[in-house]
Amino acid sequence: MTENDFGLTLSSFESLGDFADAGLQSTTLALERAMRSFDERRVPIAGAAVHKAADGTLTTIAVGCNDRIPQAGTESIGYPTDHGETSTIRLIEDIGAWDWGRVVFTTSLSPCIMCNRALTELHGLGLNKIVVAESQTFPGTKAQLKALSGMTLLELTNDKAVHMMTTFARTYPWDWNADIGMVPPAGDNRLLENSALRLRLTSTHVPNARSAANAVVVDRAGTVLATASDDRETCNGNPCRSAPIAAMGHAGSSVNLRECAIGFMTGRDTPVGVAEFGLASVGCCELFRPAAVFSDAPFDNELSRLLETGGTRVFDGGNRS
Repeated sequence: MTENDFGLTLSSFESLGDFADAGLQSTTLALERAMRSFDERRVPIAGAAVHKAADGTLTTIAVGCNDRIPQAGTESIGYPTDHGETSTIRLIEDIGAWDWGRVVFTTSLSPCIMCNRALTELHGLGLNKIVVAESQTFPGTKAQLKALSGMTLLELTNDKAVHMMTTFARTYPWDWNADIGMVPPAGDNRLLENSALRLRLTSTHVPNARSAANAVVVDRAGTVLATASDDRETCNGNPCRSAPIAAMGHAGSSVNLRECAIGFMTGRDTPVGVAEFGLASVGCCELFRPAAVFSDAPFDNELSRLLETGGTRVFDGGNRS
């Protein structure tokens, strides 16, 4: 059987059964996009989602790429919460328009915890076929995804994907470490845990805080670096458009989120759970580990546990600390 430019054949995807051709197409698209980023000296990680209709028609839903290093010639400051997977998902304008049980999602590199959480949300919509092009350079969290009910996770060791990541990590170690939240904070973060800052966040820093869920990123001085509103309703529940992950993306790649606090405002006093905060946003906090999360509303025990286990302190309307 003829190999394509990445050494892939249809037989490489036989474990996907009738969706082998969708797996071949999604993996080829992801690796082509990763190679383009590699050639542009950007992080060579990409994702792709391909739907196979009952009549056999293959439709590319989206192809995304890591956006920590912005494309040259643009005014972008980078969007650090766009990894290959989360970028691909964020691009989908209507999550509900697709039968996710008939989709193959490929990531060029084993997913981090943020991308794991985002893919887990798609699993809740029916996604049960994922291809990982390589996990040799970064083991990631593929085992957690593989354990999801009904999931078929195909793990490849694609030579070109390995070469791209090995070369990038060796050439740009700071960018790679920043991409997986491994750049430690510089200085003292205690100011971010100050109740006065929390009061400033809840009362003045979040636009429309009394009308919808909003998020804000602030530095140690209380300076607002970025804000975002929850945009999930406009795209039928796209998990990568929840407010916290969007605000952290808008903060830009020069910001070390470990030196920041995240404010999440709902304008209410009833408990907030993982679903409202967004599981992908939880994963974003688990990966980038902001020093603190502030909120006007109390967080339920599960949301607080997940955030605090990742090393983020919680200051919410229930006065947790």
